[in-house]
Amino acid sequence: MNRRPLFCDLCAFPEVSKQYPTDKADIYWYACSGCVELIENEDWNRLVGRCMATYGQTRFLSDEEKGVVLTQVEARVRAFRSCRLVPA
Repeated sequence: MNRRPLFCDLCAFPEVSKQYPTDKADIYWYACSGCVELIENEDWNRLVGRCMATYGQTRFLSDEEKGVVLTQVEARVRAFRSCRLVPA
């Protein structure tokens, strides 16, 4: 089942400009133009930084919480990258 994209699956920006396939049929990752640029350039570190910055704009995070969120963001980007390796 496809869902209407409401926000970027990576940084949560409320605008989507491109979809990427996952390893599941008819399921996609949705990305905003800022994330698309980083994805297309394979700039994974900046993508993680963008996601952290976006998340930090909506919530105050203690240093301990930042470490937890960073671990989650890095895992999400790794999951996205592994889907990109699956032939379309």
